[in-house]
Amino acid sequence: MITRRLTPLLVLTGTVLVSHLLFTNPYWLVADLFVIVSWIEYFQSFRAFQMVTLSVYSDAHRLFVNEGFQVEYTLNNPSRFDFQVQLLPATNSYGEIRKLQTLSLAKNQTSKISLPGTFYESGVFSLGNALVLTRHPLSLFSFSKSVPLEEEWIVFPQIESLVFRKEALRDMLPGRRTEYRLLEDYTSLRSIRPYESEPIQRIHWKISGKLDQWMVKEFEHTARGRCHLVIDLQLPESIFAREVWSELRNLYENQAVDAACAMIHQLFLNQAAIHLWILGRSAVHLPPVKEEIAFFEALLRQKGEPPSPLPLQETLSRLENYMQFPDTVIILTMHVNEAILAPLLRLRSQCSKIILLLMPYGYRENEAQPRQTWYSVLPDAKALLEYRTLLYENQIMMQLISDHLSLTEAISLVP
Repeated sequence: MITRRLTPLLVLTGTVLVSHLLFTNPYWLVADLFVIVSWIEYFQSFRAFQMVTLSVYSDAHRLFVNEGFQVEYTLNNPSRFDFQVQLLPATNSYGEIRKLQTLSLAKNQTSKISLPGTFYESGVFSLGNALVLTRHPLSLFSFSKSVPLEEEWIVFPQIESLVFRKEALRDMLPGRRTEYRLLEDYTSLRSIRPYESEPIQRIHWKISGKLDQWMVKEFEHTARGRCHLVIDLQLPESIFAREVWSELRNLYENQAVDAACAMIHQLFLNQAAIHLWILGRSAVHLPPVKEEIAFFEALLRQKGEPPSPLPLQETLSRLENYMQFPDTVIILTMHVNEAILAPLLRLRSQCSKIILLLMPYGYRENEAQPRQTWYSVLPDAKALLEYRTLLYENQIMMQLISDHLSLTEAISLVP
C-alpha cells in the first residue's frame, strides 16, 4: 500500500486560488501553469511509483549468534520516470541493515544494494518491513510504500562446552534378551566362554589356539535408558511480585534455551535417545530425532509467556505414560515449591533417576569472571531444598544453579 503526502501541493494550490479571488494580475497565470504541471507530475509519478518493486535475498537464514550475513535488496523500476529513492531496509533490526540508504533509480533499470547484518542474541527474528520513499524535487509531494519482509532468520546460540554424563546407565543381566539398547564397551573384557552361535568376529583366536577349543569374548555392557528433558520457560504461578519477576523471566528464558541446547548437544554425543518437553505458550513434546538441530529450532520458537501458566505438575503426570525404568528425567525450571514433591516421587517410581535444576537468576557465562551472588533463594524453594538428602536417597537429584556459577560448574555439582 502506498502512502501519499501532498500537503505542500494542496497549500500551494489553495494559495493560488485565493490569490485569484483577491488580486487580478496577469502574472498569476504563471503560478496557475506551475500548479497544473505539478498536479500532472503528481499523478504520473504516483502511477510510476506503483510499478516500483522491491525484492530481498539473503545468503543465510540459519546462523549462530554474532555470525555475519548479507542481505541484498533489489529495486526494479519498469516505468518511464527516474526516481531518487530512500530505502530503510529493516524496521525491526539494527546495524547496517537499519540505516537509511539513498539510491538513484533510473527508468527501466534495476538497482541493487548489499548490506551486512548480525544478530547478537539467539531466537527467531524477522527484519520487519522495508520502507521505500521518494520525494518531489521541491518537496511538494512524496510517496512511500511499506514492503513486508516475510523471511525469518533462526539464530542459534553458541553451544557452550559442557560435560554432561549424569544420565543413568543400568547394568543388564547377561544372556537375557531386552528391549533396551545395549552398549558394549570393547575396551573392557568381562570373560571368555565356549563358542555357541556367536558371530565369528567374537572368537578369541589366541585363547582358542591355546585351549584347542573355540572361545568367544564377552564384554561389559550397559543399557542406556532414554532421557526426558523438560524445559519450563514460564513464570510459575507460585511466584509473587510478578511484574518484577517477569523481567528476570526474560533473562531466564534466554539462558534456559542456551543451557538446554548445551545439554542436548552433549546427550547427542553420548548417543542418548532424547524426548524433549517444552512448557511455553503451549506444551510441546518432541520424540527422539536424528538431527539435534530440530530440538534447537523448537526451543527457539517457544516463548514462555502464555495467557495462563501450564502447571509443571501436569506435565510430570503426562510423563508417566512415556516412562520406562532405565529412563532419566531432567527438569529445568525457574522455581518450584513443595507441591512438586508428590508428582516427583510418583514419577521416580517409574524411572531410574530424576535431575531437578532450579535456575531463578540465570548462570554466569563461561567467559565472565567469578563473582559473588547478591540474590537469595525464595523461601518456598529454600524449604524444598531442605529435602535434598531425602530426595537424593530416592535418586532425585536437586541442584540450585546460582548466578555466580557457570553452567559447567553447576552441572558438576549434580551427584
